[in-house]
Amino acid sequence: MDRVFNPPPGWPTPPEDWKPDSTWKPDPSWPPAPAGWNFWPEREVESATLAASRNPDSDDAPGRPKRRTRRLILAGAGVSLFMLGWVLGTGNSSSTIREAQEVAEAASEERASVDAEQEALETAKTALSEEQQALEAQQKALDEQLTAALSHDAELTVRESALDEREQDIESRSDSLDTRIQEVESQAKEVESRETAVEQAEAAAPLVGSGSSGATTDSPSTSVYYENCTAARAAGAAPVYVGEPGYSRSLDRDGDGVGCE
Repeated sequence: MDRVFNPPPGWPTPPEDWKPDSTWKPDPSWPPAPAGWNFWPEREVESATLAASRNPDSDDAPGRPKRRTRRLILAGAGVSLFMLGWVLGTGNSSSTIREAQEVAEAASEERASVDAEQEALETAKTALSEEQQALEAQQKALDEQLTAALSHDAELTVRESALDEREQDIESRSDSLDTRIQEVESQAKEVESRETAVEQAEAAAPLVGSGSSGATTDSPSTSVYYENCTAARAAGAAPVYVGEPGYSRSLDRDGDGVGCE
């Protein structure tokens, strides 16, 4: 028997009796052939196996009546009937009967061989289908993992951007606080300097008033002295005018001649 090219699933069907030359190679875009694929089956077997692999909805596909098997059975039955008629027509010689039995046994063996091959093809097709389903499940899982990874990367990018903005805001607020602290410290130094000047002026005022008596009109009386306005008010002398007993410049800070106003 001659052989015919049996393309794997997904390959284009070549013309009948097509034979590749020595330089022919399959297209890289075609799917790989299943493991153990028979590229060159015998022509008699090809009609059943190749038709089932190319057309799952045909009558030779798994789960449908096997017409080829029925045809072989009918053919075997026809051969047996023919041999029986031939035997009856030619007589009951032992050699004729033996030849008829051998033909019947050969037909039975051929039928069993075809059934076994068909069963093996169905098993292989089932295994390929299961393998295809497993590959599709793995691909789906990989796609889901990739989608999750991309989503996680996007979330990390958003969070990093938010952290950068918060760091910039904290740095800006820190700079503003440093500026305010410097301003407060400067103001505190200024207040401290003014308080020191006031204390120095208050400390120097009694000394000026206790100098030469009668030299100035705003010098306090040598017999009366108020340490501050609180003491003057406690003595009932507030306000104290220039020339009155107890008047001093330390009590008259604005210099208008009236102390403890």
